[in-house]
Amino acid sequence: MASTLQKHDEKRPEGRFEDPFEALASMRRMMMRTFFDPGFIPNLIEGGTPAVNLYEKDGTYTLECALPGYKKDDITVEASADAVTISGSYADEKTEEKQNYHRREVKHGSFSRTVGLPHEIDPNQVAASFENGMLKLTLHPTKAVERKKIPISA
Repeated sequence: MASTLQKHDEKRPEGRFEDPFEALASMRRMMMRTFFDPGFIPNLIEGGTPAVNLYEKDGTYTLECALPGYKKDDITVEASADAVTISGSYADEKTEEKQNYHRREVKHGSFSRTVGLPHEIDPNQVAASFENGMLKLTLHPTKAVERKKIPISA
């Protein structure tokens, strides 16, 4: 019996699991880390896109964007009639190359996120503030233009 297992192991490709349930357990651990590890924040790691909230109150839209660790000077905001683009860059402090990291999740790189708006806005009336890592934009929609029936000439 032992010789049969040895022959089986010799033919097994490198990195493959002998027990299929071991493979499932490993995959389960990876999935749990991805979805439930509070240190795993994919939207802020190495150029990912930051999280946003967009809501309407009293006829004005508010867009909030979470940018922890960023400074006001790291961020750029551009607005058009139907979208807002938030971009920025973040650089690590100098680190020694000799360090042996076991985990490195401090963000660095750049990001850009364009958020489509549910109604056209006036880009000249956008107000922006940045406090405690939260960018807040106030967007004023333009007046809705009613449809007009156009007569067709002969």
